[in-house]
This record gives sequence, structure tokens and C-alpha cells, in this order.
Amino acid sequence: QIRVPHQLAMVRARWRFSRWIPLVSGMMLEICGGSIYITGLYNTDLKHRFFPGSDGQERIEQLVFACNLGNWLPAAGFFLDSRIGGARNTAAIAALLTLIGYLGVWAWSRRSIQPAFWQVWVFWFIWGHGSGWFDNAAMTIAVRNFPQHRGRSVALMKSFYGLSGSILTQVYNLFFFEATSDFLLFLGTAIAALGLACA
Repeated sequence: QIRVPHQLAMVRARWRFSRWIPLVSGMMLEICGGSIYITGLYNTDLKHRFFPGSDGQERIEQLVFACNLGNWLPAAGFFLDSRIGGARNTAAIAALLTLIGYLGVWAWSRRSIQPAFWQVWVFWFIWGHGSGWFDNAAMTIAVRNFPQHRGRSVALMKSFYGLSGSILTQVYNLFFFEATSDFLLFLGTAIAALGLACA
């Protein structure tokens, strides 16, 4: 009877310091960050509601450019390498940025706020920037925990970054079809919650 708690403690310690649990967390972070690939699901609806004129497509493309610019801006790397950084804090900031950005876009899509176009652009930039921070945290986890298999771990992470578009599209088709505002609220809250849970 004395050995059972000791064996459970050994198993718990082995899992606590396992490199596989952070790998799975990294995959979930990549799913959070990959929401950048699904803007096509709701862009048409936003274009018809907010930009009905001849320049509507150009305005939507500017918003998509804002989230892509935010995604590829390398600020997360500077934070990650600082003293207060680290993958956990980077993922937490990613969750905060994504929440703020998507809530701003959600409020705009519901017409709860009437921001100028440049302010909407900033909201899109912020959630796109959060996606980049998620990616940065996940890649760091994979590379540090698997130094002898960096290529495979990076490939696994990037595959989840791309697959997230398919996963989130299925969620949209099942629960939020033609409900853009509700889907944007879901993206903001669910992605931030999953990112914090994985941090």
C-alpha cells in the first residue's frame, strides 16, 4: 500500500516534466494562431454590410493586410527573449491581443461602436498580431524541447497552424453559418481562453 502513492508520485512527476505535454499545448496554440487563415469566411458579409460602394473590396483587402502585417511583425520574438518573456508569458499576451482585437471587430460588426476606418484597421492589426505571438510561443516550445528533432517538431507545429483554418471552418459551418458577429465573438473569447489554458 505504501508503494502505490510513491508510484503515482513518480508518474505524476514524469508527466509534469515531460516534453510531450508542452508539444500538445503548442499544437493548440498553433490552432489559436491560425485563425488568420479564415478571414474569407466573414469578409463577404462585412463587405456587403459596411463597404457597399465600389471601393468595398479594396477596403476589405486593407483590413486583411492589417491582420497579416500584425501576424508577421516580429515583436513577439523580442519579448520572448527578454527576461520577463518566455513561452508562457508570450502565449498570455497573445491571448490578450487576440481578445482585444476580436472584441473590437465584433463590436464594430454588431454596430455597437462606430469607429473610423483606421480604428477598425487597428483592431484587425491587433488580433493578427496576437496570432503571431501564439505562433512564436508554440515554435519556441517545439524547438527547445526537441533539439535533435527540430525539423520534425517545426513541421508538426506548422501543420497545425495551417490545419487550424480547416478546423475553425468546420466550427463556423456547424454553429455560426451566416452569423458573422457571433462567430467573431466566439473567435475572440474561445481563442483567448484556449490560449490561456495552454499557457
